[in-house]
Amino acid sequence: MWPRPPSPPAGTSKKLLPLLEKRVPGYDKTRVDFFRYRDGVPQAGERARKLDPSGAEHTLSPSTGVWRLTDRMANP
Repeated sequence: MWPRPPSPPAGTSKKLLPLLEKRVPGYDKTRVDFFRYRDGVPQAGERARKLDPSGAEHTLSPSTGVWRLTDRMANP
């Protein structure tokens, strides 16, 4: 989905929102079209896994451990 290297973690949702709005025109967290992002899920999982291979970092940054969830969803 992203045609460039991933950005460093935003830190908070307030900091992330402007980045999302810039990259995803019309972004509205109450109307997310997950179908739009399906092709990027494997790459997102790989990036997250590289940030936290143990999967334990979710206590500090929930987004880094999300690869475990996306893996389970893709391969039940």
